[in-house]
Amino acid sequence: MIENKLSSCKINGQYEIKQIDGDEAMIRFFKHVGIHVGDTLKLVNILNKHYIGYIKGSRYAMEETIASSLYVKQYD
Repeated sequence: MIENKLSSCKINGQYEIKQIDGDEAMIRFFKHVGIHVGDTLKLVNILNKHYIGYIKGSRYAMEETIASSLYVKQYD
C-alpha cells in the first residue's frame, strides 16, 4: 500500500508511521509526546474530525490538521 496521510485512513487499521510532515514546531510536538517515525499506530475511532489511536500502548486524540501531518503505511 502507498503511504497515506493518517486523516485518510480507515478505522481499525494498523499502520506504521513513515513520515512526519510540517514545520519545525509540529515535528517538535510529535517528538515531545513520544511519537516517532517507525512507530506502530492503530486508528480506533474518528469523532468530529478528531482521530483517536493507540501508539506504544497509549491512547492519543489528535485533530484533523495534526493527523494530516502523519504519513503512514498500512501493515499487510
